[in-house]
Amino acid sequence: DISGKMSVFEKAFPPLSVTDENGKDITVFFNKRDIVQWQTDMQDDALYETGKRKHELIFKFPKPKDAKKVKLLVNAGTAQWGEYMIKKMLDIRGNKVDKWYEDINKKGIEMLKLYQFVDREELFILKANILENGRWINRGSISAGGPYIDEDRIIELNTENVTGDTLFIKLSPPYGYWKFDYAGVIYESSAPVKVTELQVNYAVDEKGKDLKASLSGIDGNYYSMPEMTNSANIEFEVPAPVENMKRSLFLKTTGYYEIHLKKDKPEQTELIEKIYNTPGLILEITMNEYIKKIKSLGLNDK
Repeated sequence: DISGKMSVFEKAFPPLSVTDENGKDITVFFNKRDIVQWQTDMQDDALYETGKRKHELIFKFPKPKDAKKVKLLVNAGTAQWGEYMIKKMLDIRGNKVDKWYEDINKKGIEMLKLYQFVDREELFILKANILENGRWINRGSISAGGPYIDEDRIIELNTENVTGDTLFIKLSPPYGYWKFDYAGVIYESSAPVKVTELQVNYAVDEKGKDLKASLSGIDGNYYSMPEMTNSANIEFEVPAPVENMKRSLFLKTTGYYEIHLKKDKPEQTELIEKIYNTPGLILEITMNEYIKKIKSLGLNDK
């Protein structure tokens, strides 16, 4: 999960049904892992106008009547248009983007403002809402990733106030920002498990420089890779297999990346503040930017 805790389970139950904001059945996109992903149908038409800015996906799952909690498992990521908009939102910071990065890295006020904005708009953090006594209650969040590699996300949700044998979950992804390949729910599991975290045994970069100190702990001592030719050769000493048990290996990492940007224009401070302080404005800007892109590609003659 987002905190790095491993979950082991015997069975994930796929949705009984999934419908969108138009009442259309879209279950086929979510009931198995097949790399057939649900995402916004961003049409290549300069007259494209949805009239809406967010989808409304309603998932119906089975639920044991006495279940007090559930783990929601999704395979999800940022859609390519969402990734494009990350760069556009950074571009408007112009020649002050490095100063903004610095405040983010220090977890300063800009980090707080950014988190509140992203959380409100659900661009890269998506609220998981559960139906409780006729009301939708936010019980957790799904973090995005990608866009080229999508990842499993597992989120524990409180279901104490959900009666009956059916669980309804609602997701409201903004148009163009999210994609999903699978969704399922996990209840109690008795699968035996032994999780062993292995320490880095050996690590060098492409020039043979020792990286072990940089990669051996979460301490803010990063291995920086600014060039596409940078690489790391990392080795671990794997323990002997346990009799009658299978094992899987996972790479556990922490880190971040910065997008290469032009920094020759002044920051659009007024626009940034307007976006931060006007709910839904970024979604309107997103659609306007999409139409602008369609026209620039000469796809406006349909």
